[in-house]
Amino acid sequence: MEVFVGSQPIFNRDSKVVAYELLYRNNQNKNYYEGLDGDQATTEVILNGFLGIGIEKLSNRKKCFINFTENLLIQEIPTYFSSDLIVIEILENILPTEKLLNALKKLKEKGYKIALDDFVLKKEYLPFFPFVDIIKIDFLQTNIEKCKRIIELFKGKNIKFLAEKVETPEDYHRAFEMGFHYFQGYFFSKPKILKGNDLRPSSHQYMFILKEIDQPEPDINKISNMIEKDLALTYRLLKLMHAPRYQFQNKINSVKQAIVLIGLQEMKKWITVMMLSNPSSSYSEEAFRLSLARAKLGESIGAMKVESTSEYFLLGLFSLIDTLLHRPMVEVLKELPFADSIKDGLLNQNTDFGKTLLLIKALEKAEMNRILELSSELALIPNDVFSFYFQAQEWSNQILKELQEQQVNVI
Repeated sequence: MEVFVGSQPIFNRDSKVVAYELLYRNNQNKNYYEGLDGDQATTEVILNGFLGIGIEKLSNRKKCFINFTENLLIQEIPTYFSSDLIVIEILENILPTEKLLNALKKLKEKGYKIALDDFVLKKEYLPFFPFVDIIKIDFLQTNIEKCKRIIELFKGKNIKFLAEKVETPEDYHRAFEMGFHYFQGYFFSKPKILKGNDLRPSSHQYMFILKEIDQPEPDINKISNMIEKDLALTYRLLKLMHAPRYQFQNKINSVKQAIVLIGLQEMKKWITVMMLSNPSSSYSEEAFRLSLARAKLGESIGAMKVESTSEYFLLGLFSLIDTLLHRPMVEVLKELPFADSIKDGLLNQNTDFGKTLLLIKALEKAEMNRILELSSELALIPNDVFSFYFQAQEWSNQILKELQEQQVNVI
């Protein structure tokens, strides 16, 4: 499915872009915020931006200003990102509770920059100031005298000021003369809607995975099996390997390997974020079933060849990823840390992995001559191949049935 994020540049006094504010958008033709639960809006921005679109396209690795709700701040969701990548914005309707102030203290100690959004001068906001680095002032709604008073009041406090909603050259010159450090608004640039592609995991799997992670002795094999049953969740896990916080150099040949590298606690954090975002599934039941069937058949063929069954499983599972994301396979694979054998199999028909995928597709089309030819080239027994094909169909149908039953139970 297509995903969207609004991005508006922030300029310094030298008219250079120093950061971008990321904004919730759910449609390329609606460049404004539609009322949505704050937790969901922020998590959508995080997942769509950092996993669906990518940090390079999103901000060219400049800092991203992101609005966080009180709930997300207390859960320390900002710590999932490097302090070099984000600025934490506290919304104007959030009041300084004890829990929130403790969370901000921890974030400040870890090096995160904190901004107050749409600031107005009220005494109830004073407890925030030991932690604040930037004050954002709505230049359209705040008169000149109030702006001057705020700047004068906090002069010498090591706080920077950002004028937002700067609409005209006159606005910019006035804000510049008043001493604002940063500027944002339609005078410079309207928010640009960036588009990417993503898959939405089946939300009913989250609770079962989290429950297993919280066991005294979590079973990684069980967790990896649950994730493997959901193509979208597997895709997001592998995209996570390239997220700015991790940037692992390892090549991946199994879901279990990815889990071990990321760690169960990091997995728990990201699954929590996914739970807070829109839980709807975005890919068709048939594509889901076919991907699972191909994965299981690939695993069985891998076992026949006495090779790594996990690589063959991922080969089948991701064989439709280009169709589901509406992007060329070669482009998608650049973002996934697969072992070269898997990538070659998905791109090159002349390798054993590539021929295995051709055999799987021939079985689906019942192309007898092609099945016999490829089975011979791969040194496989045709009768065994047919048997494994039907077993894979039954297995994928059963998995889909179980997931549907789990969804009913969760709801």
